Amino acid sequence: FDDEVVPHPRGTGAEAAHAAETLIEVPTEIFVETHLTVEATRGQLERKLPRPFWDRLFRWGLLRVFPHRGWLRGAALGAWLWRWTGLQALFRALGLPQLLPPRLRALEALTPPVDLLGALRGLPESRPPKDIRHRVAVLEGCVQAVFFSGVNRATAELLSAEGVEVVPVVNQGCCGALEIHAGELEAGRTRARALIDAFEGVEADAIIVNSAGCGSTLKNYAELFEPEDPYRMRAEALAARVEDVLEFLARLEPRARFRPLEGRAAYHDACHLAHAQGVRTAPRSVLGRVPGLEIVEVPNGELCCGSAGIWNVLHPEPADALGRRKADDIRSTRVSLLLAANPGCLLQIRKHLGADVQTRHPVELLAEQLERAPL
Repeated sequence: FDDEVVPHPRGTGAEAAHAAETLIEVPTEIFVETHLTVEATRGQLERKLPRPFWDRLFRWGLLRVFPHRGWLRGAALGAWLWRWTGLQALFRALGLPQLLPPRLRALEALTPPVDLLGALRGLPESRPPKDIRHRVAVLEGCVQAVFFSGVNRATAELLSAEGVEVVPVVNQGCCGALEIHAGELEAGRTRARALIDAFEGVEADAIIVNSAGCGSTLKNYAELFEPEDPYRMRAEALAARVEDVLEFLARLEPRARFRPLEGRAAYHDACHLAHAQGVRTAPRSVLGRVPGLEIVEVPNGELCCGSAGIWNVLHPEPADALGRRKADDIRSTRVSLLLAANPGCLLQIRKHLGADVQTRHPVELLAEQLERAPL
């Protein structure tokens, strides 16, 4: 690669390589932020690697639809009609998905059930709690807002129950995570600038994110910009306020009371939450507030499920191999519920688990078990 690559993030393998070349003493453990290195590498590949026309067209289509709520809502309406009319069931019963090209077959298999009203409504207006402890802003997202609107509503409910007011953020759009993860770094920078502008003037103690991939991207926004770019410092300021919703809830002295739930649930560590953000204990700690709920560890839990943004659509065969292995590991725990804090993981795991195990975001379970839901 040439010197056009984005600046090396702190703690990358470049430091270890330089130390080895100069024969200076280095620590025995060096933290390598591989997610940033991979994204920089993908950016170089997108600029340097020639792709066939149909490959470029498919990528272009995905990255023009997924980051736009308007286009996504149109896709959600289509998916809802496809399911509601029974065409999806008939299509699958006849084995017709096998006639589709691998990428389209993967896309069809990942399509989730759609809450049409939720997809159109967006984040509900929050009533301020009686005794406000904090004020936060919530990233609504693109895929999260349309296909996982229930997660956003549950997030608002949980925060309100803990005495946290959710302040509105107008004109917030996609954070650019899907494009950045796919190597479309310039498109990602454009979205990052717009999101920084939208959140910058908002008076909030924290910016709450309930999608692991988005949270990882926001926390590393500064790495998108050169040191002399005025957005670099603004990105650093925004990143300093970003917290995953479970990370935020874990550090609060709990006020909310939860109804008992006797049962076992497996928790899947999303790569962008556990590895990229280092958030591992917080989700388990917050879920532990539900009396009677036993959280079961998934064997080989540190391994990826195969989602990785849109990678499971662009590379369905290796993604399916990872997904099948993850599903087998989950089934081995003999649970009936799998919890994961990332929409991509939920879609990927649901595809390979089928109806064997229910899949949900942790905040959905927590909001459902609240003794008194204030919204």
